[in-house]
Amino acid sequence: ANTQPVLSQAYQSLYLADYRRTIELIQNTQFDPRLQNLANSILAYAYARRNEFAAAAEHVQEIDEASRTTPLPWLTEGLIYEELGQTDNAIACFAKAIEVFPAEQEAWNGLAKLLPNSPQSEILDEVVNNLNTLNKIKGLRNDIFYSEPKDTLTYVKRMIECLQRLRRVEEA
Repeated sequence: ANTQPVLSQAYQSLYLADYRRTIELIQNTQFDPRLQNLANSILAYAYARRNEFAAAAEHVQEIDEASRTTPLPWLTEGLIYEELGQTDNAIACFAKAIEVFPAEQEAWNGLAKLLPNSPQSEILDEVVNNLNTLNKIKGLRNDIFYSEPKDTLTYVKRMIECLQRLRRVEEA
């Protein structure tokens, strides 16, 4: 059976913060193996947003490394590490989410929240500036590329530069 519509409905429920519905949709569907990693990503994130971190961790561990092509697994791990008080790991996961999708506002929020108490705090101002820019671009979540092309390009370049600096600080 075609499970793509179920994934679309689950994403919509996720976007509307109806995490109970998201979990229901995913749990009540048998997915094709090619879509199972995406389904687990959505499910893990929904559990994390409900503060059910044990269930989130269980499902995020089922996602293979090659399938981490959306920010959801990285956001979920970041939220779990944040809950466990493992700031450095949380920062690394939020940075990875941004690397996958530079317009991921929740990951930028996570960095802005965690950086003040970390060794990487010197880039906090830059993260906050990027977050402010992010907040100014209308409808950013899914349609960033419909805004002014010049503004979008400038924004993405700045985000990438910030990520590169964050990576250099982590390596030092």
